[in-house]
Amino acid sequence: MKPLELADFRDFLSKKYEVPPPKIEIDFHSLPFCCRTKDHPFGEGSHMDGFYGEGSGVLSIRWNSKDPMDTLAHEFGHYVRDLDGLEDSENSIETQAARDLAEFRRENHAV
Repeated sequence: MKPLELADFRDFLSKKYEVPPPKIEIDFHSLPFCCRTKDHPFGEGSHMDGFYGEGSGVLSIRWNSKDPMDTLAHEFGHYVRDLDGLEDSENSIETQAARDLAEFRRENHAV
């Protein structure tokens, strides 16, 4: 995990969506927890690599996340929807997260 790269990506997303940058928390303490909804793209019972607590302004990324950048993009989607007062849809958040990460990597020539 590269914390400065996560911060750069967070700043990119904040500028793109014109929202204040949320805090990023690298979560070393909590045990993995499972999804509680059947519409989650990874299925009910799959472990999640991050979370956003509604109204918290904090994106928590687990220290052992398989893809911290993708996790940050996904949790940022929850953050933006929270600020806009929109309902969450895991599938639409996941689709937008993949687009945002691809755009960031194209613009920054990252792999």
